[in-house]
Amino acid sequence: MRTASFALALALTMSGLATAQDWTEYQNIPDGFKVAFPGQPKMTDSTWTTEYGYKAPAHVYSADRGKERYTLTVVDYNAIEAQGIERRKNCPPGAEPCIGSDISGPGYWKHDIRGAMIYA
Repeated sequence: MRTASFALALALTMSGLATAQDWTEYQNIPDGFKVAFPGQPKMTDSTWTTEYGYKAPAHVYSADRGKERYTLTVVDYNAIEAQGIERRKNCPPGAEPCIGSDISGPGYWKHDIRGAMIYA
């Protein structure tokens, strides 16, 4: 009886290990992340619209495993400040959301970056 239980447990463990081998650690240094994916992810270029309406370049990494789909989106917020300054130029006089302040930046770009994770 013990031998049968041990053999069953060993078989279940081995099948679990075979399934776990589908996952690989993927690292992307330019986009600054390391994550486990079920195989090599496919990367596509995209554009992300931020909370305050700015357009930011993004990369979408995705991998499929049977009926499961795994997706990771990386957004580059580096151009947001320049977009805020440009937005300010086209604002009606005295429009506070476009003007901003030292803590919000022109066009609220600083708040956009601060709230990016919550917005996503």
